[in-house]
Amino acid sequence: MLYSYAISKIRDIGWFIKKSYQRKGYATEAEVLEAYEAQSQKVASVYSLAGSMQGWTPGATPFYVTSDTDVVELEIDLSAGTHEFKVAKDGKWDVSYGYSGTINDATNDAWVSFNGSSNAKIQATGGTYLIQFKISTKQIKVIKIA
Repeated sequence: MLYSYAISKIRDIGWFIKKSYQRKGYATEAEVLEAYEAQSQKVASVYSLAGSMQGWTPGATPFYVTSDTDVVELEIDLSAGTHEFKVAKDGKWDVSYGYSGTINDATNDAWVSFNGSSNAKIQATGGTYLIQFKISTKQIKVIKIA
């Protein structure tokens, strides 16, 4: 199930996968796919971002496994302003994680512990953001990269 879900997401947003893995040193599309497939086998569940920036659809904006299988990440373009979100598990609302505070650009490189079911907020200045989620501790990190 996870494998077929991951492959469908690769087809849907292949440009994002390629960009993300090229940033990590993979050169060709075949190397990107091979690396992603190898990493996707290491995570039992799929985590995704669901929020005001993408229509509150769990599963539509998945995180991708990093070389540290306890951390998943995604890159997303955000306009300036406040965006609300949660992290959903397995593309459903059955299990989701929130934070009762606001994360802003000044939070770069700081892990924030999700502490409940409230909507988390990102106060963005606009640009491209790397969002990482640490599975074991339910922590999130938001880094403005462009």
